[in-house]
Amino acid sequence: MPGDKLTNVSTFQDRAIGKAIYTKTCLARHRATGLRIPNAFPPLAKSDYLNKDTNRAIKAVMNELHGPITVNGIKINSLCQRKT
Repeated sequence: MPGDKLTNVSTFQDRAIGKAIYTKTCLARHRATGLRIPNAFPPLAKSDYLNKDTNRAIKAVMNELHGPITVNGIKINSLCQRKT
């Protein structure tokens, strides 16, 4: 999207922004490794659900994700909430 703030950010800054978002939003549930906490949260590392559709992955973080999903063959009733 032209004029979008993130399109004009360098690769280093993109990684720094992504790390900050992950630390604030995802780290407690998915740990630093992105691995699954059994019976609680789906894995992010090597996730077929996220890798299949990058935009869907971004939307899950930016807009939250609610409801049942299947990740790496495991059915999970997912809740991805942004921390404000």
